[in-house]
Amino acid sequence: MKKLNYEDKLGITVYNEKLKNGLDIYLAPMLNKTKYFMTYGTYYGSTSTHFMLDDKEIKVPNGTAHFLEHKMFEEEDKVDPFSFYSKSGTDCNASTNYTSTKYIVEGTKCFKENLEYLIKYVNSPYFTNSNVEKEKGIIKEEIKMYKDDPESSIDDLIRMNLYHKDNHKYDVAGEVEDINKITKEDLYNCYNAFYNPNNMFLVIVGNFDIEEAKAVIETLNTLENKARNVKVINKKEEESVVKEYEEKKENILVPKVLMGIKTDIKKFKKIDKYKLNLYLNIIIHINFGPSSLLYEKLTEDNILSDSYSFLETLDDIKTIYLYGESINPDKLIEEYKNKIKDLSVTQEELERAIKIMKASEIRMCDYVDGVTSSIVGDLTRYKKVITKPLELFDSLTLDEMKYVIESINKENISVVKYMPQNISF
Repeated sequence: MKKLNYEDKLGITVYNEKLKNGLDIYLAPMLNKTKYFMTYGTYYGSTSTHFMLDDKEIKVPNGTAHFLEHKMFEEEDKVDPFSFYSKSGTDCNASTNYTSTKYIVEGTKCFKENLEYLIKYVNSPYFTNSNVEKEKGIIKEEIKMYKDDPESSIDDLIRMNLYHKDNHKYDVAGEVEDINKITKEDLYNCYNAFYNPNNMFLVIVGNFDIEEAKAVIETLNTLENKARNVKVINKKEEESVVKEYEEKKENILVPKVLMGIKTDIKKFKKIDKYKLNLYLNIIIHINFGPSSLLYEKLTEDNILSDSYSFLETLDDIKTIYLYGESINPDKLIEEYKNKIKDLSVTQEELERAIKIMKASEIRMCDYVDGVTSSIVGDLTRYKKVITKPLELFDSLTLDEMKYVIESINKENISVVKYMPQNISF
């Protein structure tokens, strides 16, 4: 296996090998820990609804990737993964986002048996007309539950108002009407297209024997690389927002504001994609984060009671999201917009941010969960592992930071405001 050359300060060793069938495996033994963490994933998420499989054009409803993830937990022998893993006190789960699906196992014993079962059940889809119909009711109830949650529904609404064509505008789980359309054939088409080993990865971190792991993987990973030609058909997203402002009445006590600032990725063409995410996240944190001057001012003036912010990356677009709860939402919107026009990062702030990122990276690499998160996060964002993150942090410069700030489309904003139904402000 190839040993990835991580920086000494991180104290981790990762071995990588691409198997003959195309599966990419990453093994990071941490023998001084008590647990292990396995992640078996595919670069397939909710946005891949229109694709070519060999010479056949296929369109599936929104929510199919999430539905497929649910159905992978139903086995032909009626022994589901949750029941199997619970016998050894092992946790298992799965998650689907816009670009990937991951199947997760976390335990402290029965490593060989648990790895064997993970590979077997992910490699053995079992879809029937009856079990697909049965699942529809469960997922529709899940969707309705999230629709009734204001914090979830405000996120759905801002995406509809931000994106014209890209499937990031749709919820990962889809809508009830989408779920009604999903068929067994849709699930098998998506499985055959995207659960192909050359589109998948397996990451194992923690207390395990690397030779035993490799032997299990090579013996049991019988999923064939069918050498199929798969091409996802994406619609190019334009930079403008769909709607600049929308206000709704909801069953809440405190008004909520969610704002999206949308920029065409070509505007950042001088910065590589690895550094660009770092720059944008630093800008968000320094200008809007809990330690920012704006946050301090807004909380002291009782304008802001809760907030978060994050960055989202599409093929063509970078979007900054700013969320806040406030008894004076219009003032909060005004303050956010004023700050967007006046974004800044000083040399001192950049240096402090770099120190914090380096310390966080070193600390994270002392934990099984942290190393797993780092490797899997890199794979799902970049389809490669960043082995020298500390060097990457040190390469950030104020001149490049200023270029990124200047390149953000500060006028291209969509705002959603939720107001309480029965309370006047």
